[in-house]
Amino acid sequence: MMERGFYEQMDDFNVPDDVIGVQIGELTDSKIISAAMDGFISLRDARKNLLSNFDNRMQGIDRVLERMEKRKKRISEMMATAPFRRRMDKIAYVLGTIILIAYSYLIGKYPHSLIYSFVTMLMSVLLVNRFYSYSVTESHYVMYLFDFCYVANALLLVLLNFMPKCQWLLITCYIFANGPLAAAIAAFRNSLVYHRVDMLTSLAIHAVPLTLSIHIRWFTVPEQTHLPVEEQRFAPFAETSTWLAFFEVFFANPLKIYFSWLIFYGLTQFVFTSKVADYTLDSSYRTFTMDPGLRKKVAWLPLPMPLIFLLSHFLYYFVLHCWAVLQFHCYYLNLFTCFVWCLTSFFNGANYYMEYFAQKYEIQLNKLS
Repeated sequence: MMERGFYEQMDDFNVPDDVIGVQIGELTDSKIISAAMDGFISLRDARKNLLSNFDNRMQGIDRVLERMEKRKKRISEMMATAPFRRRMDKIAYVLGTIILIAYSYLIGKYPHSLIYSFVTMLMSVLLVNRFYSYSVTESHYVMYLFDFCYVANALLLVLLNFMPKCQWLLITCYIFANGPLAAAIAAFRNSLVYHRVDMLTSLAIHAVPLTLSIHIRWFTVPEQTHLPVEEQRFAPFAETSTWLAFFEVFFANPLKIYFSWLIFYGLTQFVFTSKVADYTLDSSYRTFTMDPGLRKKVAWLPLPMPLIFLLSHFLYYFVLHCWAVLQFHCYYLNLFTCFVWCLTSFFNGANYYMEYFAQKYEIQLNKLS
């Protein structure tokens, strides 16, 4: 790289043209110093102007942020008022009713096409809202996001949109949905409460996989058998001619996924943090181990409570896994069990409205007024 000439270097200092002669020797020391000082003064003034402009811009940004903060505060105060809460509850009630009607209509009118797109859209919106709510606005619930039901719902979305011809994944999703997820409707007291988005989301996470997997098992798959294989939406159920094949399809594959989750869950809940075991953060562990009666029943076991909880979860899962396998081979048993779980959510919703909501709702609104 060539070195810059003397005259080019003088340009950096804004040296006047009349100072620079044709020959270097024509410049006196005083002129060079004077020209250099003029250049430094110009740079200093430019720096001052730049800093001044920067300060003005930052002050403008601060004013904008201050206005945004005031507006956010006004919106938060408005959202905490009784009229706004009542209006939002009315809107949520209407949306909850529309979702239930739309699901029922589509599963009857378009049982092998649009219903799967609708479920994908619905569950994606509900799950994204749940993840945002539990990780940002209600961060004390963040540990619930590691529960098994979210893994099962993610697998269902993968099945519907990316791997519909995968038979083992279809059977795995069916077992998860009709086993542990279905029973969680009763275990977590899921309720059909139309005006509460969080309660509708909790019910949908457990009930939508249940009803949709039954629909796939007993309606879509059998009714597509007359179609060419490439036109079938889901893979047909292959016969398991041996006990080994039966065990692999109905037990080995689902258990691999379950144990992978269980190990991950144990690490994230009890090894990587102590806030779950000491009840600092709310979680499924806290929900079930805070019950004095339950703690008394397992007090005789010489094991720490987190390990007891994980072993209990596996026992809960395995019993319901076996029950789901029985349902897979018996249509009426499957329908009856689904009816019981759905009726449980309806009854829980009725209890909420009649015994809790009617008494507490107006009291809460009066406090906001």
